[in-house]
Amino acid sequence: SKAGSTVTLSDGGGSFIDDDTDADASVINEIQAVSRAGTDLTLSLGGGTVSIADNDNDTSNEIQSLSVIGTNLSISGGNTVSLADNDNSTANEVQTVSRAGTDITLSLGGGTVSVADNDNDTSNEIQTISKVGSTVTLSGGGGSFTDDDTDADASTINEIQIVSRAGTDLTLSLGGGTISIADNDNSTINELQDLTIDDSANLNIGGGTGVNLGARITPISGSGTGTIWTHPLYAVSVQYDSVEQIVTVANDTAYYFDVCIVGYGTTAGATPYSMCNDVGSTLTLSMDLDGYFGVTSDFGFHIITNRESTSATQGFVMDVTLWSSTWNGLVTYY
Repeated sequence: SKAGSTVTLSDGGGSFIDDDTDADASVINEIQAVSRAGTDLTLSLGGGTVSIADNDNDTSNEIQSLSVIGTNLSISGGNTVSLADNDNSTANEVQTVSRAGTDITLSLGGGTVSVADNDNDTSNEIQTISKVGSTVTLSGGGGSFTDDDTDADASTINEIQIVSRAGTDLTLSLGGGTISIADNDNSTINELQDLTIDDSANLNIGGGTGVNLGARITPISGSGTGTIWTHPLYAVSVQYDSVEQIVTVANDTAYYFDVCIVGYGTTAGATPYSMCNDVGSTLTLSMDLDGYFGVTSDFGFHIITNRESTSATQGFVMDVTLWSSTWNGLVTYY
């Protein structure tokens, strides 16, 4: 804190006298302002006035222009100097370098220097490296050294091995040994297994345990007339020279129902045959090699389809559509 001219620091920090006082006790008399009136420049607080007038009253006499006429360069209001080439030659500063043999010459008195190979030998800078035993030599006085990284057994081939097989024995040359790759049970076929499937959907594997895949049964129900169920992409893959394919339609009641089977592609030109089955519960359709179905009961109907190819592996795909009036049943297909 400061009281008068005494400055004190708290907590025992002591005090001192600030005797650097403003003698005139004025806080503004050190501030001056500069101003201009015409060509007079004035500094306030008795700072005085000076004139900044252009004494010759000419605003353009300080501006000069440069011009060149021929080889003379002139400045307005001033003098003229000559830029002429004193020797009047436009080419004497241009020099040409040339070579004759081992001499290189610079024109216009630039001198000549020799770039000759002092020993006049065009091949002595070329060296050849060679090796005799473990000694490696560089020609042309390049010296020699000993290459002591030798093959301890002095054999260039003993690191090369050959693998061969004799029966079930596999041998590596140069003492690499022999191992047997024999099939321990000496059977070439016991790893081969056959898959079979029967009409009861049993999938069997030779030498293994079979599984039952379960009947692929699709339940359907409905009443009234019209299409109540359509199974799309019902696939029967028929080869041209195959055995008969069997489709079974099973009815768990004795109700009346109609069956229509229509093949994809161009039809054979007849309409689907409608068959009523009101006796028994199973109707088995057998496809012959001409793409037609016969029936094992005394009802007759056929599939309307068209074989697309006589290729031995080309089959066709069918839709199976059932029409029913009052029928509940199952369709089993395999």
